[in-house]
Amino acid sequence: MYPGAEYWNTTTNSYNNYNPGSLADTAGNSFNFPEQNNRPTAQNTRTSVTMLQSENSGRPAHGHHGQQDALSVVGSASKEMLFASQNHAYMDLFQECMRLRAELDAKREIISLLKDRNTTPSQAPLSLPSSSVRPPESSHHTLTLPPSPPLYCEEDCENEPYYDKPQWRKHIQSERSKGNNPSRLKFLTDSEGIYVSKTRRSVIYEEACMVWNSLHSARQDPTHWKTKTKFAKEFFSNSMRTKFEEFRLCKDDWKVEAYATIKYSDWTSRRRESGKLKRL
Repeated sequence: MYPGAEYWNTTTNSYNNYNPGSLADTAGNSFNFPEQNNRPTAQNTRTSVTMLQSENSGRPAHGHHGQQDALSVVGSASKEMLFASQNHAYMDLFQECMRLRAELDAKREIISLLKDRNTTPSQAPLSLPSSSVRPPESSHHTLTLPPSPPLYCEEDCENEPYYDKPQWRKHIQSERSKGNNPSRLKFLTDSEGIYVSKTRRSVIYEEACMVWNSLHSARQDPTHWKTKTKFAKEFFSNSMRTKFEEFRLCKDDWKVEAYATIKYSDWTSRRRESGKLKRL
């Protein structure tokens, strides 16, 4: 240890400047420090002595264990946990990610249109559609229809209480006859027939919004879900059944359709009409 370096004095409970001599802890044990040609910095010296004092006294160095524990919890949190906790930093990044994803899809659409048109000097310049005009269903778009995962057969869904839609309707009628107001999404159950958690429902909704964002960027999003095109219906259904097993535990794909009918208006009012999404 070199002259002038700081160390923690356990007698006065303060930092002192080192003067040549020996430095001892409260038990009288001397410490040997590196020679002057291998000096630690003043900050490193302070940290080392403080940590050593913490080990001798059993107290946490600088009292930072609470902060370190909190950082450890945040560092190990999954995206589902961060979303469920509505972590501000995560939600800001998530919204920006969705915006950029929609913008990227729109730019890919422009590039594809330019390639397909293959403009030559004798041709008129390519006129891209106005953002306020939606082309008909037959218009070219770059969205590729995802594969269609098969639905589970009834024998594989013995724990599923709402395998077909009449079972769900019967449940709704029963609850209303008792004066209850049943949840509109309670048909979302896992393989054990248990209603999925709030966190899981939030993850499902965010994925649905991303799928609708993609339809929006390609101008395939309907004004209302009941006016959807065949492509929009299949694109959404295949995407959701690929991602979530809950939508495959039914007959005739009724759960995806019921979910979209309920939640599409939320997306249109909160996401599409916000003006933050871009498209051709």
